Amino acid sequence: MSNSKTKIHAENEVAKAHGIFHPAADAGASSKPLLVLIHGTGTNASYFDNELHSIPANFNKLGYNVLNVNRPGYGTNPIPSTSRPVFSTPPLYAQLINDAYDNHHKGSDGVILIGHSLGAATSLILAALEGDNIPLRGVSALGVVPAKTRPDLSLFEGVFSDAKVERLPLPAEPSAQDLKLFLGVPDFFDLAHLPRLEGVFEGAVKHELTEWTDLATYEKFVNEILPAVKVPLQFLAAEIELHWQSLEQAQPIFDEVAAQFTGVPRIDKELLPGGAHNFEFSTNSALLQKKREEFVNSLTKNEV
Repeated sequence: MSNSKTKIHAENEVAKAHGIFHPAADAGASSKPLLVLIHGTGTNASYFDNELHSIPANFNKLGYNVLNVNRPGYGTNPIPSTSRPVFSTPPLYAQLINDAYDNHHKGSDGVILIGHSLGAATSLILAALEGDNIPLRGVSALGVVPAKTRPDLSLFEGVFSDAKVERLPLPAEPSAQDLKLFLGVPDFFDLAHLPRLEGVFEGAVKHELTEWTDLATYEKFVNEILPAVKVPLQFLAAEIELHWQSLEQAQPIFDEVAAQFTGVPRIDKELLPGGAHNFEFSTNSALLQKKREEFVNSLTKNEV
């Protein structure tokens, strides 16, 4: 297999997505699971592959092939033509993953989804709704903690009510509150690195935010999706997330959500210290990589 990246496209009547296939140099990579990275809202696939780090390269070194997905509306993909892209696009992801698995990975040991934020939610929805249509071995989900308390998005009320606006604008200067929530500064992130993240963030697709913050979506996600996940799960969250500011605040909320995964044969759950929502950019990011590697390796070496 050539050690060069390949772009793989998928589309249906409502959306387009593509993934960047990163093959490992190891000829035995096809005997291991294909790892699929799915980014969150307001970012693109470079969230996992940028000047600060490359998650695909890290796993390539361990002999894994990696598909790094640009979700609909990001990374040159057009805005989906639906008001509910979160729950309308699972078949599209399944199409993309199966193409990568069958025609590029050409393996037999299945797929492991690794998602962050709304990408983690997407991974769990895929596991619940499309788990029988892809060769799924497991899911690693970071930074998706649904709660009945809906985020305060009043700042964007004008944007939400304007039918012509398709995505939220990026702020010219992130606020101190945003920096703490997403990067954990000043304790967990060196602000000198911020210019190196240019291009990682994009304006969030409006309809996926309005859908995700709808209380009906919360009810469906918690009551229908979480119990329907049937594969081994790694469930992770950061010390600072939208719903908490410390590990002490986090623990009961985190445990309550984790308890909703009643169908999984195994759950590895952990709160990660020393970072915020975008933990991949924290000074403690090596811990996250270590945890993901442990989970992936456990599914590779053992029959589930």
